[in-house]
Amino acid sequence: MQKRQTQTKTIIKDSLASLLLEEKFEDISVSKLTRKSGINRGTFYLHYIDKYDMMDQLKAETLAQLTQILEDTNLNPKATIKAALDYLKNDFTFIFAISKSSFTDFSQTITIFLKNMIENSPMVVSDLANSYHIPEKYALEMLVASIESIITLWIADGAIESTEEMTEIIFNVSYFDKWR
Repeated sequence: MQKRQTQTKTIIKDSLASLLLEEKFEDISVSKLTRKSGINRGTFYLHYIDKYDMMDQLKAETLAQLTQILEDTNLNPKATIKAALDYLKNDFTFIFAISKSSFTDFSQTITIFLKNMIENSPMVVSDLANSYHIPEKYALEMLVASIESIITLWIADGAIESTEEMTEIIFNVSYFDKWR
């Protein structure tokens, strides 16, 4: 039963991604979504209250996966960033589609993830603040904004570069190498 529910949710998610590439989230109805998915409305409502609940659950699942990567204590900062980028690239169609939707506020989702990751390495912000002679809150914002912009641009351009290349770019911009 669980496998079937997961398959149905995957079909709905894939259909949503396809529709988001064609139109705004606000214009997508449950009827359009179920037609595209090849399921009936009742099946949709077994999983979600409405399209907003569906989007909230999909965003929460994405954040949960990213958070799980973040909390993997076996990974160093470079491996953590690469693992997060691998996750985004492996689910690229959906990630790209939601990044285009103003409803999902994708950049804010990335910002939250980055702040959580960086706050787990307090020396990064402290050292960055000291290097630039600015307060820590500004150092954190500068670092997060830089990395978020790089990731958002990478996704908007089709994630052409490898996750290894992007990890290196992020490390070069962020000076994470200094704090290994």
